[in-house]
Amino acid sequence: MTRLLLATAAIMCSRALAAQDAVVDSLVRAHLREFSVPGAQVAVVQRGRISHLGAYGVADLAFDVPVTNETAFSIASATKSFAGVTLMQLVESGTLSLDATVARFVPDLPVRWRAITIRQLATHTSGLPDLVNPESGVLIAATADAAWAKVQRLPMQSVPGTRWSYNQTNYWLLGRVVERVTGLPFAQVMARQFTAAGMTSASIGDIHDVHRRAADTYSFIRFRGDSSWRDTTLARVVVEFPRQLRMAAGINASAHDVAQWIVALQGNKLLGRPESRDTLWASPRMKSGKILGEGESSGYGIGWPTFNDAKHPSVAGMGGGRVAFFVYPRDDFAVVVLTNLQGSRPEMLARRIADRFLSP
Repeated sequence: MTRLLLATAAIMCSRALAAQDAVVDSLVRAHLREFSVPGAQVAVVQRGRISHLGAYGVADLAFDVPVTNETAFSIASATKSFAGVTLMQLVESGTLSLDATVARFVPDLPVRWRAITIRQLATHTSGLPDLVNPESGVLIAATADAAWAKVQRLPMQSVPGTRWSYNQTNYWLLGRVVERVTGLPFAQVMARQFTAAGMTSASIGDIHDVHRRAADTYSFIRFRGDSSWRDTTLARVVVEFPRQLRMAAGINASAHDVAQWIVALQGNKLLGRPESRDTLWASPRMKSGKILGEGESSGYGIGWPTFNDAKHPSVAGMGGGRVAFFVYPRDDFAVVVLTNLQGSRPEMLARRIADRFLSP
């Protein structure tokens, strides 16, 4: 009788998983058609395990290479979520304080920058000018060194701690902080996370580096100066991240790898104390006394956008208009969506999938 019950339970579980896979596959394929996405991967994490993993479409249009579960995608600015974990690891080790000033670690800065804190850099509340054009994602000068020199001459956007403004200069500086504190290149520090989480296809770099099984990146969007428009044909995107910006946008990984990393993060393998995750995902208190995003739909933690849904609050990593992963801490649930199309609305697909799994 016991064997029969176990066999029946196994069959029911198998059928439930098959039904779940069919629901996710249907949502993904409909989304890819709607936005003309060449290729994607999707992972669902439930209660500390990967319950769905799917590969869809084409990774390389020129050679008709299909996406597999091992294909690596450039996750662009979703790298900042990994950077946030790195910062909190340094906090846990006692080598960094979020309230320390950047000048303590990077002394050669304009006077008006020196009192900015690590927390303000990580949460984009520093008020610094941006060394990247926010529309096109291109540096404001021809080279990385020239862009760094130019941005230091620009006026502040706001008084530190008074306004949120997404800004790549923040993570350029945080990269220098991490390297100064650890004595190691940021890529080497990040690789420790890859190893701890069992991320087998992850790497750091851009189009100039060789990445095994890497997907190409495409876009219908064209840029010229500060203008952009949508064309009717696909073009290959040249994904360039200067070495100094790799803490902001340098990781290449598969959905399986990102899901493994989320499992490791929630399972205390990357951060040893649960309260460290609370800090990681907490929006800062501004100089006005108000918590960033309080009473609003979203805020921003240490490298993580936060979303304040009353029933299912979430935190996310998002990058390049092509990748998104959402973690729902109260629900022990996460969705990872990686695509190779700029403008594919991955956050929309991730939420559509989450809505099918989370209670209304």
